[in-house]
Amino acid sequence: MTSCSVIIAGYDTGRLIFAAIKSALKQSNLAEVILVDHGNPPDILARLQQIALSEPKLKIIASMGEDTLGRVYNLGAKQATGGYLAFMRPDCLLSPEALTECIRALENTRGAMLAGCAVLNPDGSEQRISNDILPLPQVQEVHALSPVFLVTKATDYKFFGGFDDGYIFSGTVRDLFKIVRKAHRKIVLVPGVNVTQIHDYERDAIAPTSTWSDLRDTMRYYNKHYNGRYFPGDILFIRLGLVLRHIVLSPVRKWRQPKPDERKTVEYRRLMVLASGLAQFPESKQFYGKTIFVTGATSEIGLCVVRRLMAAGASVLALSRGDAIAFEHAQLRWIKDDLDNPNCSLHGYYADMVVHCAPLAFLPAAIAMLKEAGVTRIIAFSSALVSAKLLTKDQQEKAYLESLAKCEKTIENAAKDSNIEWTILRPSMVYGVGLDKGITWLYRLIRRWGFMSIYPPALGRCQPVHADDLAIAVVQAMDTKESFGKSYNLSGAEILTYREMLERLFALCHKPVRLFSWSLLPYFLDMAGRILGNRRINAELAYRMNEHMLFFHDAARNDFGFQPRTFLSGGIHDMEGV
Repeated sequence: MTSCSVIIAGYDTGRLIFAAIKSALKQSNLAEVILVDHGNPPDILARLQQIALSEPKLKIIASMGEDTLGRVYNLGAKQATGGYLAFMRPDCLLSPEALTECIRALENTRGAMLAGCAVLNPDGSEQRISNDILPLPQVQEVHALSPVFLVTKATDYKFFGGFDDGYIFSGTVRDLFKIVRKAHRKIVLVPGVNVTQIHDYERDAIAPTSTWSDLRDTMRYYNKHYNGRYFPGDILFIRLGLVLRHIVLSPVRKWRQPKPDERKTVEYRRLMVLASGLAQFPESKQFYGKTIFVTGATSEIGLCVVRRLMAAGASVLALSRGDAIAFEHAQLRWIKDDLDNPNCSLHGYYADMVVHCAPLAFLPAAIAMLKEAGVTRIIAFSSALVSAKLLTKDQQEKAYLESLAKCEKTIENAAKDSNIEWTILRPSMVYGVGLDKGITWLYRLIRRWGFMSIYPPALGRCQPVHADDLAIAVVQAMDTKESFGKSYNLSGAEILTYREMLERLFALCHKPVRLFSWSLLPYFLDMAGRILGNRRINAELAYRMNEHMLFFHDAARNDFGFQPRTFLSGGIHDMEGV
């Protein structure tokens, strides 16, 4: 099969671009990936150039001041050597074998000139270009495709003369569809292939577009394809109608457009943590040939564990009660099930090891099922509070910690009876990917309101630990015999008072420190928790501000080399997770 060159319009999309490039480099039948750099900041560009030094199939060329999508694509196409050309936005991820399937569709469908596929949102829902396009099990001729990923033959690209570089952005691909239809050629949708588009909501747009540029593109499109088609001077009426439509609808669209923070859904964050994080890790063969089952795979710790195991060469079976994250990879299989379900299974798969990131109470009953699936090693996450001498005043929390300690003992006995080597990891206060309900919650309150209430003097000491450091600990401990049959506290590198931790968060938000001491805070939190029906909100949140919660990780450092990072060493990424 003829190889394909992937051309990426490299606008400033931050760390998204690394994930997009990596998904393209993993494709079969790949000739090269050509990134036309346009507006990436120096730090991103420097990392891209560093990747290109070790990746012979990645070429980076400067846009030479070209400011339209068509010009950028045409510049990349001039450097292409493949028999096929794929044009791709820098905010999307290709599923495995996406190029191969699109090339096969073009070769086997008579008259086909353009091929594309279904495009998924971060929550897994499908973008619909037209309501009359229904997914079919075979190649389907359609009127238009999503512009984020298109494949064509190099000879056909020359036939239609490349992209019209007179369009600013939105009209570029629309014009191409019109040219293909005028030539009586086919635009085909390829079944079984998905592209996930990750919108970078912090930057508001992938390319420098605006509503006025969209209007200009639309007017150029009608002028090019419909001028004089109906009656002399008809384009003047069309232009007038477009301008009036723009004036009327633009305020409505702007009003309906959600704010960036509202569009940053949990699904978006999870996808970003998994995709962009995996793209930046060095790959190894440490667990090549091993299948590792990860429970609670969509949790903050679970996501970090999944991407670290995949980077280490493992095949990962990811279990989640909810829908799978819209991320496809050759080393990843999603399993939708619930460990609380008596009939829960690995759905016919076998696994060598298990990393349990779901609530610990679900693990004891599942050990027999895991043994039948061939599991010989279990690493489970508990809580450092189990080993603390903390006399909590909250009866529900006290009962929870007691049940957690009993659960650890049950796991130990059940694993020994099943000849499974076990290790229990007990993290302290976890943060790092923007999904926790502790430190990240405080960060968002500070960012929004610019102040924080404390229960004086708020000098209790703590050791926040990054979720990715916990995932690294899993990789380190998995094959380390010294860790078999032991439990470990995992904490951060720094000991901070609660007040110092808040001051760091204020600095991260670039806000002056405004801490208001309030002796009635415990009673207020208790009342708020009862009104809201949220057991997590109680007086203990205030009392903990003055409790010393220190959990030293010396044993983990000695046995498997655990080396956590300092608090907020990753800057804003440690709170946003992107």
